[in-house]
Amino acid sequence: MREIADLAKRAELVSEVGQRVVELAGVEPGMTVLDAACGAGNAAIPAAQAGARTTGLDGSPDMLSLARERAADYMVEIDWVEGHVQEMPFADGGFDRVLSVFGHMFASDHERTAAELRRVLRPDGVIAVASWTAERWGTEEHVSALLGDASFERGTLEVDGESRGYLVALIR
Repeated sequence: MREIADLAKRAELVSEVGQRVVELAGVEPGMTVLDAACGAGNAAIPAAQAGARTTGLDGSPDMLSLARERAADYMVEIDWVEGHVQEMPFADGGFDRVLSVFGHMFASDHERTAAELRRVLRPDGVIAVASWTAERWGTEEHVSALLGDASFERGTLEVDGESRGYLVALIR
Protein backbone atom coordinates (compact mmCIF):
# COMPACT_ATOMS: atom_id res chain seq x y z
CA MET A 1 0.00 0.00 0.00
CA ARG A 2 2.91 2.36 0.68
CA GLU A 3 3.96 2.03 -2.96
CA ILE A 4 0.59 3.37 -4.16
CA ALA A 5 0.80 6.24 -1.66
CA ASP A 6 4.26 7.10 -3.00
CA LEU A 7 2.95 6.99 -6.58
CA ALA A 8 0.07 9.30 -5.66
CA LYS A 9 2.51 11.75 -4.08
CA ARG A 10 4.73 11.71 -7.17
CA ALA A 11 1.66 12.19 -9.38
CA GLU A 12 0.86 15.41 -7.57
CA LEU A 13 4.49 16.55 -7.98
CA VAL A 14 4.35 16.20 -11.77
CA SER A 15 0.79 17.45 -12.19
CA GLU A 16 2.02 20.91 -13.23
CA VAL A 17 3.90 19.31 -16.13
CA GLY A 18 0.71 17.50 -17.18
CA GLN A 19 -1.16 20.79 -17.11
CA ARG A 20 1.55 22.46 -19.20
CA VAL A 21 1.47 19.65 -21.79
CA VAL A 22 -2.31 20.08 -22.11
CA GLU A 23 -1.92 23.86 -22.54
CA LEU A 24 0.85 23.56 -25.14
CA ALA A 25 -1.17 20.97 -27.09
CA GLY A 26 -4.09 23.39 -27.30
CA VAL A 27 -6.64 20.99 -25.82
CA GLU A 28 -10.16 22.41 -26.16
CA PRO A 29 -13.66 21.29 -25.17
CA GLY A 30 -15.00 18.46 -27.31
CA MET A 31 -11.62 17.28 -28.60
CA THR A 32 -10.69 13.62 -28.33
CA VAL A 33 -7.52 13.23 -26.26
CA LEU A 34 -5.38 10.20 -25.48
CA ASP A 35 -3.01 10.16 -22.52
CA ALA A 36 -0.66 7.35 -23.62
CA ALA A 37 1.14 5.47 -20.83
CA CYS A 38 -0.96 7.67 -18.57
CA GLY A 39 0.25 6.44 -15.21
CA ALA A 40 -1.76 8.32 -12.61
CA GLY A 41 -3.47 10.45 -15.26
CA ASN A 42 -1.17 13.46 -15.24
CA ALA A 43 -2.25 14.61 -18.71
CA ALA A 44 -5.66 12.88 -18.76
CA ILE A 45 -7.03 14.75 -15.75
CA PRO A 46 -6.20 18.29 -16.94
CA ALA A 47 -7.39 17.38 -20.46
CA ALA A 48 -10.74 16.27 -19.04
CA GLN A 49 -10.89 19.43 -16.93
CA ALA A 50 -10.45 21.39 -20.17
CA GLY A 51 -13.58 19.70 -21.53
CA ALA A 52 -11.97 17.08 -23.79
CA ARG A 53 -13.32 13.57 -24.24
CA THR A 54 -10.34 11.86 -22.68
CA THR A 55 -8.95 8.34 -22.68
CA GLY A 56 -6.08 7.17 -20.48
CA LEU A 57 -4.07 4.10 -21.52
CA ASP A 58 -1.65 2.27 -19.23
CA GLY A 59 -0.31 -1.24 -18.90
CA SER A 60 -0.45 -1.28 -15.10
CA PRO A 61 -3.77 -2.09 -13.41
CA ASP A 62 -2.43 -0.50 -10.20
CA MET A 63 -1.65 2.77 -11.99
CA LEU A 64 -5.07 2.77 -13.63
CA SER A 65 -6.68 2.24 -10.23
CA LEU A 66 -4.77 5.22 -8.86
CA ALA A 67 -5.71 7.27 -11.94
CA ARG A 68 -9.39 6.43 -11.42
CA GLU A 69 -9.18 7.57 -7.79
CA ARG A 70 -7.47 10.82 -8.75
CA ALA A 71 -10.00 11.49 -11.52
CA ALA A 72 -12.82 10.97 -9.04
CA ASP A 73 -11.14 13.42 -6.64
CA TYR A 74 -11.00 15.98 -9.48
CA MET A 75 -14.58 15.10 -10.48
CA VAL A 76 -13.80 14.34 -14.13
CA GLU A 77 -14.87 11.43 -16.32
CA ILE A 78 -12.17 9.62 -18.25
CA ASP A 79 -12.22 6.31 -20.14
CA TRP A 80 -9.44 4.16 -18.69
CA VAL A 81 -8.02 1.38 -20.88
CA GLU A 82 -5.47 -1.24 -19.94
CA GLY A 83 -2.96 -1.68 -22.73
CA HIS A 84 0.57 -1.02 -23.89
CA VAL A 85 1.79 2.13 -25.63
CA GLN A 86 3.67 -0.02 -28.17
CA GLU A 87 0.47 -1.75 -29.31
CA MET A 88 -2.49 0.51 -28.62
CA PRO A 89 -6.01 -0.90 -29.00
CA PHE A 90 -7.35 2.12 -30.88
CA ALA A 91 -8.29 2.84 -34.47
CA ASP A 92 -6.00 4.80 -36.75
CA GLY A 93 -6.50 8.56 -36.50
CA GLY A 94 -8.91 8.42 -33.59
CA PHE A 95 -7.55 11.30 -31.48
CA ASP A 96 -7.18 15.05 -31.92
CA ARG A 97 -4.38 15.14 -29.36
CA VAL A 98 -2.01 12.42 -28.15
CA LEU A 99 -0.21 13.25 -24.92
CA SER A 100 2.20 11.51 -22.57
CA VAL A 101 3.80 12.77 -19.38
CA PHE A 102 6.78 10.69 -18.25
CA GLY A 103 5.17 7.43 -19.41
CA HIS A 104 5.97 6.74 -23.08
CA MET A 105 9.70 7.04 -22.44
CA PHE A 106 9.80 3.78 -20.48
CA ALA A 107 8.61 1.63 -23.39
CA SER A 108 11.37 -0.69 -24.59
CA ASP A 109 10.96 0.06 -28.31
CA HIS A 110 11.03 3.80 -28.89
CA GLU A 111 10.50 3.53 -32.66
CA ARG A 112 7.40 1.36 -32.20
CA THR A 113 6.08 3.71 -29.51
CA ALA A 114 6.54 6.74 -31.76
CA ALA A 115 4.83 4.92 -34.64
CA GLU A 116 1.85 4.12 -32.39
CA LEU A 117 1.59 7.71 -31.13
CA ARG A 118 1.48 8.87 -34.75
CA ARG A 119 -0.89 6.08 -35.88
CA VAL A 120 -3.69 6.97 -33.45
CA LEU A 121 -3.38 10.72 -34.13
CA ARG A 122 -5.66 12.45 -36.65
CA PRO A 123 -3.76 13.88 -39.64
CA ASP A 124 -4.18 17.46 -38.36
CA GLY A 125 -3.60 16.52 -34.72
CA VAL A 126 -0.90 17.37 -32.19
CA ILE A 127 1.40 15.20 -30.10
CA ALA A 128 2.83 16.59 -26.86
CA VAL A 129 5.14 14.56 -24.63
CA ALA A 130 7.19 15.23 -21.50
CA SER A 131 10.32 13.24 -20.66
CA TRP A 132 13.00 13.40 -18.02
CA THR A 133 16.15 14.80 -19.64
CA ALA A 134 18.21 11.97 -18.15
CA GLU A 135 16.29 9.53 -20.39
CA ARG A 136 16.85 9.03 -24.12
CA TRP A 137 13.45 10.59 -24.94
CA GLY A 138 14.72 13.68 -23.11
CA THR A 139 16.91 14.86 -25.98
CA GLU A 140 15.68 17.08 -28.76
CA GLU A 141 17.57 15.02 -31.34
CA HIS A 142 15.95 11.75 -30.28
CA VAL A 143 12.41 13.15 -30.19
CA SER A 144 12.82 14.85 -33.57
CA ALA A 145 14.23 11.68 -35.13
CA LEU A 146 11.25 9.67 -33.89
CA LEU A 147 8.36 12.10 -34.27
CA GLY A 148 9.51 14.81 -36.67
CA ASP A 149 9.90 18.55 -36.33
CA ALA A 150 9.06 19.71 -32.85
CA SER A 151 9.20 22.73 -30.63
CA PHE A 152 10.65 22.25 -27.18
CA GLU A 153 10.33 23.65 -23.69
CA ARG A 154 12.57 22.74 -20.76
CA GLY A 155 11.85 22.86 -17.07
CA THR A 156 12.87 21.46 -13.70
CA LEU A 157 11.00 19.85 -10.83
CA GLU A 158 12.05 19.11 -7.28
CA VAL A 159 11.66 15.34 -6.76
CA ASP A 160 12.83 13.74 -3.52
CA GLY A 161 14.91 16.81 -2.72
CA GLU A 162 16.66 16.70 -6.07
CA SER A 163 16.21 19.02 -9.04
CA ARG A 164 15.30 16.97 -12.15
CA GLY A 165 15.22 18.38 -15.63
CA TYR A 166 12.50 17.58 -18.14
CA LEU A 167 11.76 18.30 -21.77
CA VAL A 168 8.34 18.93 -23.29
CA ALA A 169 8.09 18.33 -27.04
CA LEU A 170 5.22 19.63 -29.19
CA ILE A 171 4.77 18.05 -32.62
CA ARG A 172 2.20 19.46 -35.06
